[in-house]
Amino acid sequence: MHWIHLAQTIALTGATVHPMTPGSAPLESATVLIEDDRILAVGVDVEIPEDAEELDLTGLHLVPGLI
Repeated sequence: MHWIHLAQTIALTGATVHPMTPGSAPLESATVLIEDDRILAVGVDVEIPEDAEELDLTGLHLVPGLI
């Protein structure tokens, strides 16, 4: 039996992102790009792939990597 794994890319956009790195300031209207269970990119100028599912988080706060 063959298993085919298709990567799912999700772009969380518009949120105020609080990076986990010490001394980093919050990023306003930022994007967090996720593929499967991995964060690929965080920033205000992240290019969103055409096949990504985009979720608008405007007005919300996001702390990527916080468990």
